[in-house]
Amino acid sequence: MLTPDQLAAIDRHLRKENWLYFDDLIAELTDHYVAGLEDRMANGTSFDAALHDIHTGFGGREGLLKMEEDYQKSQAKSNGRLTPQLFISYFQRPRLSITLTLLTGVYGLIRIAPFISGVLLSDTGWLFYPAMGGLVVLYILSFAQLIEQTEQTTTVKSVSQSIRILVQGFT
Repeated sequence: MLTPDQLAAIDRHLRKENWLYFDDLIAELTDHYVAGLEDRMANGTSFDAALHDIHTGFGGREGLLKMEEDYQKSQAKSNGRLTPQLFISYFQRPRLSITLTLLTGVYGLIRIAPFISGVLLSDTGWLFYPAMGGLVVLYILSFAQLIEQTEQTTTVKSVSQSIRILVQGFT
């Protein structure tokens, strides 16, 4: 079992000395480092020597930075797939009713506006503008929800890592 100081040294090693940024990747690497350090230290290797061995095993700083770059690319692909799925979900149940209500409301406002404030739209744009306005609103809502889900996932993983380090400090 590693001490809280040793866990902090691993975190410092990954964040400050190797310039890693993503909390999810750091948490995963910390787990690998802890397992490797416990094995090596059980065989009598010092903490610093074991840390250096594991660091070298991952390819040094270059290997860790390459790993982070690959992680970033996979996250971008994952988010790229989620955005269209989330957008499409607004045209499926149960969000379909919200979508139709929103589109009907925007259409109604644009159709009523020329009677209230004069000629606002030509006859050719009566369906195009409401549809595009509704799609823009839906896209903004989808993107905002995607950002919120991503932040929640990152926060949960960061909190779970902090709790794990805290619990290990008490044992």
